[in-house]
Amino acid sequence: MCCVACLRAVLYGELVVPDHDGRSDFAALRRRSLLRRPREISRSAVSMPALLAVFDLLKVNGDGLRPRPLFERKSVLQRYGAPAPGLQAIQHVPAHGEALFREIAADDQEGSLRSVRMRPIAEVADRAG
Repeated sequence: MCCVACLRAVLYGELVVPDHDGRSDFAALRRRSLLRRPREISRSAVSMPALLAVFDLLKVNGDGLRPRPLFERKSVLQRYGAPAPGLQAIQHVPAHGEALFREIAADDQEGSLRSVRMRPIAEVADRAG
């Protein structure tokens, strides 16, 4: 099985710095983005590592996946197995979206992403080449 790190892929995701409880910490991400000295950047990479939360797979090995429905793109992403270090594939929750949203809000978590399962992504200019 090939892994996501072995692919030439265009991923859709968000860079996050998780706190000690694993929740996205936007303030920590902002602090890291302001660092300029290599020593501070290296120290910060260890003390508060960032990761890419991957929501979707848009292109793989030259094959554009945007016309396919979300559940198919998620299936292709899962087929490549565990992401590489620094990548976290976000699971698709096919049902109970309103209940999940209430739980996220009650737990004071940042954000959620809603996608229509059967619809393809509208074609946009391919900036990835």
